[in-house]
Amino acid sequence: MAAAVAARHRAGDISRRERDTVVDLLARHYDTEYDLVATNPLVLDQAIRLTQQHRLRAYDALQLATALTANAALVAAGQAGLTFVAADVDLLVAARSEGLPAEDPNHYP
Repeated sequence: MAAAVAARHRAGDISRRERDTVVDLLARHYDTEYDLVATNPLVLDQAIRLTQQHRLRAYDALQLATALTANAALVAAGQAGLTFVAADVDLLVAARSEGLPAEDPNHYP
């Protein structure tokens, strides 16, 4: 997420102040809003599978494998599943084909 925000800044889409505000908010959310999922052999195996079935770079496959793992845990616990957010078209296509609802943040002001 931080890399995507930095790229938007480098492209001139957002100011340095906007970039810094979003990155600071992201860091605060890590502490209060997000559950972190550890990388383990099952997540890595899933990431490898994803690279063979979809047009994904390694980190994108790892991101999607982690999201799929987290989503399965949420659903198994009777909670609402997650919505996958990415600005990469190939990653969005892969997420949707794996059954995750997915949104592109560039479609929102």
